[in-house]
This record gives sequence, structure tokens and C-alpha cells, in this order.
Amino acid sequence: MALDLDAFAVLRAVGGHGALFKDVKIDATKAARALVVKQIKAQDTGLSELQALRRALGEETLGLVIDGMKDTEVKTMTSRLDKYHPELKASNASWRRKHLLTLASGAVDPSPKPVAVNQRKSRQIPCSLTTTRPARSENGKSRYISRFRRKIESRINPLFKPRVTPSGLYIKKSLYMRCGPGRGLL
Repeated sequence: MALDLDAFAVLRAVGGHGALFKDVKIDATKAARALVVKQIKAQDTGLSELQALRRALGEETLGLVIDGMKDTEVKTMTSRLDKYHPELKASNASWRRKHLLTLASGAVDPSPKPVAVNQRKSRQIPCSLTTTRPARSENGKSRYISRFRRKIESRINPLFKPRVTPSGLYIKKSLYMRCGPGRGLL
């Protein structure tokens, strides 16, 4: 039956006696880098864990480890830790590395989630600009008929321009369509 050994105690002993383990220095460097990268890439690693790693390893060591990571790994970590940063999508790999290091140092906080801006503002159009019953124009026909003709013209002619009505009101097709006939516009 094999006994499990304390891996961290062994690594401390190897690190404490570097002259004794000089033949495996390259392998120890690769293993140490792989362990730190694996911890950084872990799914539960957040900003506080990354800052704790920086305090444990030191700024220079963490910088060397992040410089040795692949560009896709750095992009994944940066987008996970600061996904709402406005420059993140258009940035290059070197900017992402610097930003990841500044996040780890605590000099910059992650960007907050942007507030959704409603592009289309709904506004109420006052439909009682004039009286609700159709008035007669100079030629004796009701204004409703002339509005109906303008509506037809606007569908037929895409270059329909707003006109000044006999009462002097300036109308647009969109206002007429929102209020509808008999709703008080004209």
C-alpha cells in the first residue's frame, strides 16, 4: 500500500534546497508555471483569488507567469474578470495582459455593468390639437376627406412631404398614423 506524500511539503523542500536539486531545475520551473497557470484558469478563480495569488507569488513572478500564458487564456481570464470593460473586445493581447496585471494589483476595479439605454423613447402625442368633429373647408368638403387623401398619397408617393392644413397646422404622416382619423388631429 502506497502512502500519499504531502506535495506542498516536498515542493517547499525542493525550493529550499535549490543547489541540491540543480539537475531538475528546468522541470521544476515548468511544473511550477503549470501549477500556477492551472490555478489561474480554474473556474472558481475570481478577482480576489487572483489578488491573493499576486500577494503570495509577488508582482514580478505573477507577471512572468501571465506573460507565458497563451493569448486565448489571457483573453478568457480578462473577459471573465472584467467582462463589461468597453475596450475589451477591440483590444490586443498585450493590452489584455497589462489589464489583467492591473486587476491583480488592485489598481483598477472591474467595470460595472452598463445601464441599458432605451433607444426608442415612447412619447405621448397630444391628439386633441383641434376639435374632434370634422370642420368644413373652403370648398365645402370635410377635412377628414382631405386627410384621407393625404394618407393615400403618402402611401403611393414615398416623397410625400408634410403640408400645412387649412387650419394652419403642420402635420406629418407619422402623427396622423399614431392618432388616427377622428382622434382630434385636424
